[in-house]
Order: sequence, then structure tokens, then C-alpha cells
Amino acid sequence: MGPGVGYDYLFEKKILQKKCNVFVIHLGKYHNPKTNIFSIKDKGYFKSYEIIKTIYKKNKIHIAHIRGFISFKHLYLYLFLILLNIKFIITCHSQLTKYNLNHKLFYENPDIKKINLKNKDTKYQTSIIKKIYIFFKKFYLYSFGLFILKKAEALICFSKYEKKYAINFKKNIEILYEPNLTTVNKKKKSKKFNYYNKKDINIIYWGRLDFEMKGIDRIIKLAKTISKHDPKNLVKIYLMGFDYNHGLSKIKNLISKLNLDKKVIITPSKIWKSTKIPLIKADYSILLSRWDGFPRSLRESLYFNVPIIASIETNFSDLIQNFKCGYVVKESQINMNKFSKSLLLNKLLMKTHKQNCKRALDAIHSKNISKNLLKILIKYS
Repeated sequence: MGPGVGYDYLFEKKILQKKCNVFVIHLGKYHNPKTNIFSIKDKGYFKSYEIIKTIYKKNKIHIAHIRGFISFKHLYLYLFLILLNIKFIITCHSQLTKYNLNHKLFYENPDIKKINLKNKDTKYQTSIIKKIYIFFKKFYLYSFGLFILKKAEALICFSKYEKKYAINFKKNIEILYEPNLTTVNKKKKSKKFNYYNKKDINIIYWGRLDFEMKGIDRIIKLAKTISKHDPKNLVKIYLMGFDYNHGLSKIKNLISKLNLDKKVIITPSKIWKSTKIPLIKADYSILLSRWDGFPRSLRESLYFNVPIIASIETNFSDLIQNFKCGYVVKESQINMNKFSKSLLLNKLLMKTHKQNCKRALDAIHSKNISKNLLKILIKYS
């Protein structure tokens, strides 16, 4: 039950249909009852309830799997399931981690405040409307939200990190993906190891230019640390994507403030749309999110044999450490310095990281993850 049915449709239907019937109910535009995909977009509360009720009663559905929790858009979907007395499990998408609840949802981000960007367009404004919004989100979480969590059969996290730092409202917390080194790998030809040119190391960020959530300010601060160890300016960081919530102006201001015009390069969104070309030629893909689910950009990067530089909050740290397909970068200055030196002094490690991408991708293949999801569904249905 999310805004789209692309990856989720393939993930939940194509793989699982051999063992169970899957029905997708979502809030996007696509609607095709013949393939069990139903949109309730713009249907209104009463009509949506009737549609869902008919689907569940007619097909005798055993359990529902809901992606996301804290959005107001999900509120009436949970209410419908409770009224219909349907069992359900929730994939949290990092929305219940302590950092997320304390900073993203309810307060202005303290890390952003420290930067102190002097620009009217990028200042965070504390308005009455924002305060009311925060109040109602808190009220929802700690009243009806608690009731929803208690009614859920289980919560699903993407990693040990997310489970460890999630506010433990419920004892039944499952980890959807736990990487291991026993994955069976067929021998496949690895893609050619290349650079944009012979001397530079090219790191790309591709996705929406969400300055706060996606940690783009973290990437720029990391670039500043790298520049101290990189007098020849061998490392280039490319930011590819579309503007989001005035992120582009904030990015430009911070790059200018830290004197990083030659180190951090903003590329047009048209280049980002053709994801295959930049990914094939990239040396690393970077994402330093403050909170995230199981980001598509990192999965796509592994597909193109592009190793990953990620924060622990992306839920990819277990995978990176187990399969040695990149770096996990913490925000401490000591860790950033250590990473910068390793990146510049050890190009052979970069080649090893690239060679390990295929093994890491096999471990998170939708077939493997869907088997884990199916086990969880069976366990609680």
C-alpha cells in the first residue's frame, strides 16, 4: 500500500504467486483488477472501504503486508484493516527509529541547524502550521499509532541496525534481510572495471536532491575532508537528480561556502534520468542518508558492479561489511579521515570492491528476500 507498484509489484507478486495469491492495493494511478492490482486513489473513504472489504471477503485473504507507518495516508488504511479484523504486518522503512522520530518527524534537524546557511530561501521557518502538523503527528503516533502497533502481528525491519534503534513498541520484530556468506553464486562474467578517465576517482550520488533526509550535506562535508588529503583533486563527486524541497539551492550554498566547486559537481537531471550511463562509468555510488528503507539507488548500483559508500542508517552496512563491496562511513571526523586516506591510497581495494558487487547483489536478490517475507507471512498468518 504505497504510492507505486513497480518494484513492490514484482517483489510481492511475481515471486510469491507460485505459493500464494497476492493482491496489491495502493494509492497510485495504476488500476488493473485482472492482475489483482487495485487503486483507491481519489475514491474517498467510504468507497475505498467498500473496495477493500470486497477484495478481502471475496478472496478470503489471510494477512496484509503494509509498507510504511507514520504517514497520514496510511492512517485510514490501518483503520480499514482493524474494522475488517484482518491480520497485518508492517514494514517500518526506518520510520520508527529513534533518530527519525526525534528529528525528521517532529523537530528541525540539529545537523542542518549547525550549517547555518545564510539564505532566505533555505532557512527553516517555524510557523504555526508546522507546529500544528508536528502536534498531530505526535498525537497520532502516541495514541492511535500505539494501538495500530499493538494490533499488528509483527513489525519488519531491514537490518540489525534498524531493529536495534527502533522504538520497541512490540516484541515481534523480524529482520527481512540478514546477509550471510553462504550465498550460492553461479560464475558470471564481471563487467569491465573502468573510470571516466585514467586518473580520477568518480563518486556519484543519484536520486532526488533531498538535502536533509538523503544526507547530501553529509556528502559535501565528506568532500571537504577528502579535499584535505587530495591536493591533486583526483576525487570528483557528482550529484545527479531532481530538485526536492529547495534542496538544490541549499546544496549550491554549502558548496560555495566550503569552496568545493571543483570537488562537488552538480549535473543536470537529464543525465540522472539515463541511469545506466553514469552507473556503468562510476567508481563508487554514495548515499549517506540519515534514515532510509532499502534504497533503490544502492540496489541499482550493485547491479552495475558499482561499489557503495553508505551511512549506517541506509540499512546496507551489514551487506557492505560482510561482502566487502564498499565503505561504511560514519559522520565522525576520525572516520571521515580514515575513509579519505583509504580511498586515495588504495585503488586495488576499489577493484576488489567492484568484484564483490555481484555476490552482494545475489544476496539481496528479490528471490531471496521474498522467501524471507513469505516465511514471515506464513508464521503470522
